Amino acid sequence: MEKNPECRRPPEPVSNKQSFDVSCRNENRNPMKNNMKAIAQIFARKIIAQTLSPLYRDEVLYFISHRRIDGEHIAAKLADELRHLTRERNVYRDVVNVEVGDDAQKDIDKNLAMSDVLIFLQTKEAQNSPYIMKELCYALIYDIPILWIQIDNASYSNMEIHPGEHPMLHYRSFLYNSSIGNSKKEG
Repeated sequence: MEKNPECRRPPEPVSNKQSFDVSCRNENRNPMKNNMKAIAQIFARKIIAQTLSPLYRDEVLYFISHRRIDGEHIAAKLADELRHLTRERNVYRDVVNVEVGDDAQKDIDKNLAMSDVLIFLQTKEAQNSPYIMKELCYALIYDIPILWIQIDNASYSNMEIHPGEHPMLHYRSFLYNSSIGNSKKEG
């Protein structure tokens, strides 16, 4: 267009109509040119959403399995961070979610059955809880993904049920005093 001014105006019958054959409009005709990374990310998300749907959905229910005696403060921080990330929804923690007067175990069992991901906070006392072992067993039987987080190098050799070969994440409890988002993962 710049080299040949007579090409600036389209031929009849559209000579008075706006033409979008300028360079900034041409890139809209070829989205692959500069947007390959974005297209690849969208495509990857679609594949993940279809094949591993519990890992990529807004309506995921995260069930936090923990022992109150030594894991309540950690579960509280984790739940707060998850609620922030999930726009204030879909995090189940029995202490907060069970209503006064409700049958606590019945409510826990119902939400465990509806959960998409079980987050197991493995503290020192967790292996002594028959309720945690029941939750892990249920998740394994019904193929609910388990995120196993080991706290303070708690031993898992005596656990009746292992949700995997080893924990996926390792944290020190003192790191939870500020915020999970600021905590550092151990190697």
